[in-house]
Amino acid sequence: MGGILSKSVDNGSVIHRFPGYSSGFAAYEATEPKESYLRMSLEDEQPEDPRDSDSLMIEATAFGWSEKRIAEYANVSVRTIRRRKADHGFMGKVRQLRKEMLEQSGAKLVKSLGKAIARLEKLLKCDKENIQLAASRSLIELCIRMRETVDHEERIASIEAKLTAGSKD
Repeated sequence: MGGILSKSVDNGSVIHRFPGYSSGFAAYEATEPKESYLRMSLEDEQPEDPRDSDSLMIEATAFGWSEKRIAEYANVSVRTIRRRKADHGFMGKVRQLRKEMLEQSGAKLVKSLGKAIARLEKLLKCDKENIQLAASRSLIELCIRMRETVDHEERIASIEAKLTAGSKD
């Protein structure tokens, strides 16, 4: 599976696409359209058959677009969007896509974590006390959050193990 592809659309939004989703891609709108991306228009995205519009509706819904915007993007009515959102299978696909997006985003963040920590460690040695203090606070907050996350993951794993063992009886 390739990396994330991106493009800007006519309204200045940035769309990031994740190869490998059922439609071949998934997209979400970024908040910062300042980077340079491949320029394309939404007209290139208009589906020709209902399966394509369904995939586009799933993608746009996962990114939190308004029903009106989703309808325009997928070339369907707002009523269709509302009907599909009421379908548990459809919303399950939306949740799955969101999960995949978060996993990919999380992986990118983890890759940058070492550099960020190294930078904070350098700032601890800065001559200016206010910078040292800010770096110290950041490192302490990061440690606390990481410990809480590990603790929660351990608790959830323990509960899941107990539930699995209980269901086998």
